[in-house]
Formats: sequence, C-alpha cells, structure tokens
Amino acid sequence: MLSRQIIVCKLMLLLIFNVEAQNSYQIIINKGTDEVGGYSTVDDSGNIYFTSIYWNWNDSLYYPLLYKVSAEGDTCSSSVLSQKDTIYSYNNIIRAYDGNLIIVGRGIVKNEGDIFRIVMKVNQNLELIWLRKYHTDFQGLGTELLGHAMELKDSSLIFVGSFEGSGQRHMYAFHLTSQGDSILYKLFPPEESGLIYSITYNPDSTLIWLHTVGVTPEITSSERVVIDHEFNILQIIDYPFYFITPFHAKLLSKTKLGVSSVFSDFTTDGFYIMAAIFDTTLILTDSILLTHPDTNAYPAWLNSIDFYYSNSIFIGGTINFQAFGGFEPSWFYITKLDTNLNIYYEKYFGGDLFYSMFSIVAMPDGGVALIGTIRDFNATVFDRDIIIIKLDTNGYVKILEESQIKIQSAIVYPNPGNDRLFVRTALKSVNFELFDLYGRRLKVLKINNLITELNIANLKSGIYTWRLTNSKEILEYGKWIKN
Repeated sequence: MLSRQIIVCKLMLLLIFNVEAQNSYQIIINKGTDEVGGYSTVDDSGNIYFTSIYWNWNDSLYYPLLYKVSAEGDTCSSSVLSQKDTIYSYNNIIRAYDGNLIIVGRGIVKNEGDIFRIVMKVNQNLELIWLRKYHTDFQGLGTELLGHAMELKDSSLIFVGSFEGSGQRHMYAFHLTSQGDSILYKLFPPEESGLIYSITYNPDSTLIWLHTVGVTPEITSSERVVIDHEFNILQIIDYPFYFITPFHAKLLSKTKLGVSSVFSDFTTDGFYIMAAIFDTTLILTDSILLTHPDTNAYPAWLNSIDFYYSNSIFIGGTINFQAFGGFEPSWFYITKLDTNLNIYYEKYFGGDLFYSMFSIVAMPDGGVALIGTIRDFNATVFDRDIIIIKLDTNGYVKILEESQIKIQSAIVYPNPGNDRLFVRTALKSVNFELFDLYGRRLKVLKINNLITELNIANLKSGIYTWRLTNSKEILEYGKWIKN
C-alpha cells in the first residue's frame, strides 16, 4: 500500500533564509545528508513544485522527495510518496491543465530487481491522486538517462525517455489517457534512439518534437526528431554542429523555437552558454553568446530555458562549472531576454561556495526561480544542500546578512588574468575603474557595451580592485589578480 508523509521544512529544522523584496526570497535546505534538486514547475499562484533525491545513510540509497514552496517563500513542505520495499526515481514533473501535477519516473522493488515505469498524479497539497505502473519489454536495470512528460490538447499524456543497457541505447514512449491508462507503447530500436533533452509540440499541435542527441550517430550534434501520435518517426533535422549538451528547447510561438545550449568553440576549446531562436524548419534566425569561454559556463542541467510570458525568456546555468564535485568557487548565472534576444539583465550569484544549477522556472509575477545545490569547498562530494533563489521581475532578491551569497550584475574575467581583461555587464552608462592596493586609480573607462575589453599589459603582476559606478553610487566591486 502506498504511504505518504508530509514534512514541513521548518519543523525539520532545515536552514531557511527568507526575505521578501518585491516577492523574492532565498531558501537553503540542509538535511545533513546529500540532496540534489531536480525538475521544477509552478502554478498560477506562484507556488513552486520541484523534485529531489536525498541520500539515506541507513541503506545507502537515494530516495526521491517532492517539494512545494509557497508563493511568498515563507513555507516549504515536502512529500515522501513511497511504497514498502520499492524505490522510485522521478524523471520529470509538469503541471496538468486541471492544476494538478504529473510526475513520471521509474520504480524498483528492492532485493527483487523488478523494474517498472511509473506515472502519478498529485494534487497541489502533495497528496497522491493515482499511480500507474507499466512493465515493459526492457526489464534489465540498465542506466536510466532522461525522461519527460507532456500533456496533449485532449488531456492525454505522453511519457518519453532514454536508457542504456547491454551496450545499447533505447528510447521509449507511452501514450496514456488522462487517468494514466495505456493507449500505446513503443520501444525504439538503437538505430533510432538518442538522449531526449526536451519534448515540445509542433506549432499547430499535430506532431511531437523530441529534441535529442545521438539519433544520427555519424553526427555528434543535437537533432530534432519529429514523431506523430503513433510514434512513427517522420523527420530528423540536425541542430548546428556546435550545439552540445546539455541543451533544452521551448516553443515560444507559432514561428519561433527557443533553445539554450552549450556552444562549443572548437577554435579555442572554450564553452559558452548560448541562446538561439530557430524558425519551425530549424533554420537559425538569431543567437547570442551569454558567457565567455574563460568562465567555463554550462546551462542548468535539467532545464535551462523557460518563460511564463512570451516577451520574457529566462536562461540559467552555472559559471565555472566543475561537474558535480568541484572544489573551486562557482556562480549561478541567470539572464532575462526578450524575443529578439536583447538582454534585460544578467545576474551572478555565489562565488563563496561551489554552486551547481539544475533547473529554472519562470514565475507568474514576471520573476524567476533558480534551483540547484551548494557545497562547501572542504566537504565531501556527498554533502550537497538544495538552494532556491526567487528573483523579482527586475532580477533582484534581498539576501539576509547571515547569508554569504554575493549578487553581481557584472563579471570581470579571466581572473586571474594576464594582458587582457574583459568586463561583461548588461548595465548601461556606467564607469569601470581599476585600482591598485594603494587606492590609486589606474584605469577608467565608460561602459556601454555588453562586453568591454581592456589592455592592461603595462600593469605589474599583483592584486587589483575594480568597481562599476554611475553618477550616484557604486554599483559593483571586486578583486582582480594579474599573473
């Protein structure tokens, strides 16, 4: 029998910082064990729902949790939807048309090896409405890679995913009724299978687009696989070769597809976060590089692009990404763009800890929530805490004094550097000033572009300070080191 447990986070003595600044907040969840945030969604009231997995020291296994954070950020509750001797893993969470939540994933019966796919519907109080299990013709454990859900216009459900086993990769697809009963199932052969990073409708909602990697093995880039509702592959179109994973896609309008990706610069071996707009035939119409390869940037691992309103597109990721066990400072990166990829703002959060972003979710108030993990530099790999940062529509969040998180609207790189210094900021009509440790101003430059380059070859090796100012105040400041 399925059991359910609701935990109010504050009663669990989790560490929560919460400050309202035009409906913004910061929450840190510290269970004293390793926990990683997952997929996320939001309802029309601004309540956030997201999945996680946490390490159970009693049996040395990871278990899933479903969280709800209130619109004001003042309450945080979690639900353990479990069955005796069974471990669930959640691949994806979406909000259904009726306001409830759809969660898809996998179940494993401990000590038996019985493996099955699951779909469950949960209400907004995190209470289970129904759960369906599906035994398939690929029962081997294998490695579950990525899974996604989408609700069709008739309220039926599509559940797709990828897994690897016995040296082969497969995609699978389920078409289910609104109650989770099976209509159609297909296991794709290895030659038609790749990693599924996103699923979207086509513009007239008659076909399904799978945004994948590896379906065309002779090409290392990503592709769009077009399937009908009977899961027949109708077309495969490759994205540009320089798009590499992780990448995520959202249909912005009937004529525009938005994509966030890693951009690989093969001339410098550098990696950028890239935002791109394609037409419906997958012709690239616009793009922007949002970071610089010296910053080693990657998009959020599970979902890096989202919008609630079509003229406000959010792209999120990690600066100085170091897989999942880094020991150097890193930052959350978030930008807000219009449909022509003009930048409203860019923000950088962190530098005090190792940060890794897993997903973003656009909010009904025009803001955005960032979900990921933080970890001390001297901690073991298996000691991550979940962090949620909710920004208001202008990209601001007020941080409590006891929190060490630094918020920046500019980044100076490379740091340490040599003869060239770059300033990246979306702030306009500001001055960049560079000082030595004696407070002597060595450089001053008007900043009007997104990226400004300075030649500092004449400066000696050492530590310098910088600041961005306007006519009224100091906007940003920091330290820069020349090798």
